[in-house]
Amino acid sequence: MKSINLNKKFNNYYKDVGEACFVAYILLNELIPFLKEHGKEIVSNNYRHCHILKDKKKSFAELINKEINNFELDPDEEIWEVAFGNHNGLRVYVGLANYNDSLYFYPLFIDPHHMIYNDDRYGFKSKNYNFSFNDVKK
Repeated sequence: MKSINLNKKFNNYYKDVGEACFVAYILLNELIPFLKEHGKEIVSNNYRHCHILKDKKKSFAELINKEINNFELDPDEEIWEVAFGNHNGLRVYVGLANYNDSLYFYPLFIDPHHMIYNDDRYGFKSKNYNFSFNDVKK
């Protein structure tokens, strides 16, 4: 849930405490049940707005992951974009492990402003956002 700012390329800070808390609420109350219920549909590419990253988008996500989580993913590791519901372009990027025919999604980072796959409907308008989840504790 760490926020970073890579200048004009990626920024996952929030406008204010309200937006940060809304994203936290969605992640905890909707994302986890969504992944549990639709995990097999997602990895079968049968769920809208959920897909594996490839090529330049995957490399960019690996860079963001390293900056946020301080570790490099295995080059063969899959990174998935997960979107669900109507949450103003909120995207979560997850790794996927498959052990004993069970799927395990693990979160890598949040893209609350739909910046990795730019979309004018959700595009990040203000580069001045600087509120993070750490600020909620204060």
